[in-house]
Amino acid sequence: MARPRKKGFRDLPPNLIYDSYTGFYRYRHPETKKYKQMTKNKSKAVAAAKQLNSMLMTGQDLVAEVLGGGQRLKTFIPEVVLPFFEKKEKALAEKTLKAYRQQAGVIVDGLGHCKVSDVTVLQVDEFLRQFEQTPNTLNKYRGFLGQIFKLAMAKGLRADNPALATLKETVRKKRQRLTWDNYQTIFQAAPPWLQHAMTLSFITLQRVNEVARMQFTDVKVENMPHIGAVEFLYVIQQKTKKHGNAAFLKIEVNPELKQLITQCRDDIASPYLIHRRPSKMPRHEKRVSMKTKHHYTQVTPEYISKEFSKVRDELKLYENLDLNARPTFHEIRSLGIALKENQGHDAQALAGHTNRHMTDHYKQGHDVVQWTCVSLNKG
Repeated sequence: MARPRKKGFRDLPPNLIYDSYTGFYRYRHPETKKYKQMTKNKSKAVAAAKQLNSMLMTGQDLVAEVLGGGQRLKTFIPEVVLPFFEKKEKALAEKTLKAYRQQAGVIVDGLGHCKVSDVTVLQVDEFLRQFEQTPNTLNKYRGFLGQIFKLAMAKGLRADNPALATLKETVRKKRQRLTWDNYQTIFQAAPPWLQHAMTLSFITLQRVNEVARMQFTDVKVENMPHIGAVEFLYVIQQKTKKHGNAAFLKIEVNPELKQLITQCRDDIASPYLIHRRPSKMPRHEKRVSMKTKHHYTQVTPEYISKEFSKVRDELKLYENLDLNARPTFHEIRSLGIALKENQGHDAQALAGHTNRHMTDHYKQGHDVVQWTCVSLNKG
């Protein structure tokens, strides 16, 4: 009978030992019983040992399968991971859950045959390499896999996280900033409802999701001490509300915003500030053709962004740039932040940023150049 391991090394997989004298981890071949020095890095040694065990200890692997000790990702993800996210105390947005389900399907297709306890860093890295041309996508899958294995560790199915041992890709932002002149050019060519959406985003510094969600009933009148009646536009930023009060905004309606809200009230009966009459009218107003819409006049965030890009491309303002480098509707928010900051206003609170670093990030690329006047005349 093998001697029990010391308490500090009980989490090591079979055949892996730590040599405290040299500081290296060593692996013992299960057949030849010979030791091979590996590395001083514990996570790498554990991952390598598990992979070697899966290749060399086939009999034990079959026993684990019979005894139920080898749960695979194809069952662990749908039976444990997805239900965990769906029942979290702080509920995730449906859009996030939808993305997780889609990513889960791809992971099951690529790594579903692997046992949760035996997935190696190498296997995760090889899976992620299929996304190396799209660093953003690679990082999203790496992050989701990191959460999967974090949950596996909490369940006692493994002692390490092979996803977080892989390298995170550096994403270089390619999208060009939107200039004030090009904003005005696009604005003049846009249909009225899109003009309203652009102005609303520019004035309030809100994302397209919030712009599409704003309703006339979100404007409320309050009696303020020593001031009197004041109108406020209430906004809840869905993306950042989990981070605290910074996402819950009560924006004072100034004359500029008041005029815009008045312009949004047209001959179309709609509860939403940004609305349009669809080309195909439903037989009854309560019928909605899309699950993401609550009223047939509502304009979805996706449609706002698509139509903005359509007008931008029709004007050929950025035809020399790749599609993913051209400024999107979201850049209106960035432009608005930069202009307010350059006028001496602090845009952090209005933008709903929890820290100053994020506001400064939005300003980058909009810096005002101070020209130095130089004379060619001597003296």
